Amino acid sequence: MDKKMRSNAYSLLSELIKPPTKRFFQDLTHGALEVEMEILSKGIGYTFEKNSLSEQQFLNFDDYHAQYTKVFNNVASEQISCAPIESLYKPWTQDPTAGVSWAKEKGFLYGDPALHIESIYNALKLTIPTGYEKKPDHLGLMLELAAILVDVTDEEYQLQFMKDHFDWLEEYIKVLESKSKHTFFINCIEIIQKFITWDMNRMERNLKVS
Repeated sequence: MDKKMRSNAYSLLSELIKPPTKRFFQDLTHGALEVEMEILSKGIGYTFEKNSLSEQQFLNFDDYHAQYTKVFNNVASEQISCAPIESLYKPWTQDPTAGVSWAKEKGFLYGDPALHIESIYNALKLTIPTGYEKKPDHLGLMLELAAILVDVTDEEYQLQFMKDHFDWLEEYIKVLESKSKHTFFINCIEIIQKFITWDMNRMERNLKVS
């Protein structure tokens, strides 16, 4: 498998869920995104289910940005509805000494997953991008980190990273389906989740053989 192509695949998937840019919107509406996914498919031996991306019906970039914000950035106090942030979908901490009554509850930012992602950034001597300091476990950022890990770590480490940090996506898809009627964004998460599952299964097979 082409290692660089695999890294590029994670980078591309991160664009599906990161805050919108005009360049990405142009790639989406003009078909360039699907072409790039087709090239990556040949390089890594995986066929992306990309047809649903062409079914988007945004009027323009401003409409796309507004719909993204409505689905993913619905902020209510410390809790964020449908935000693609791992900490929100897991108990805030497993630390038995945590001195807060809601330590085992879900729905709060900057929990154990965020701290672990932060520690990986520190170990790699990387800086968490501006705006993500309290949510380093945002799905878009973790996909970018996965792309980096493909380049600098072995598959055993990568597999454990994915087991630790992408196991909430099936639950997240159900949350999106219950709270949002915008199928485009649900399709994006499904594309991401299916690729990660495929890649994890592939790595598990390789590690068993070795």
